[in-house]
Amino acid sequence: MKDLETIRMVCSCGGRYKPIKTDFKGVEIRGWKCEKCSDILLHPVDVQHVLEIEQAKKEKKLDVKVRRINKSLVVTIPEILAKKIKPGITASWSLAGSKRFSLEF
Repeated sequence: MKDLETIRMVCSCGGRYKPIKTDFKGVEIRGWKCEKCSDILLHPVDVQHVLEIEQAKKEKKLDVKVRRINKSLVVTIPEILAKKIKPGITASWSLAGSKRFSLEF
């Protein structure tokens, strides 16, 4: 099966789709735009990712397990939130109460 990035797509108007970056609900995602009629197709994986993030925002919480690695406790970041975070970047913790903190990247 060909990857969506490499497949040649033809619009119903006869034009060809070219890869673009576009905005979907405030997030930049991949897509394709017809050179002839300007019809836009959105990348389904990227759309799904944005919808999952929106759902997480509505629920206002994501439950994760606290684990121990050697002498440290570890909290994982769910994949739907971690796609824009790269290993090796610096994160800053701040305390917001006895059971609450924030994490900025």
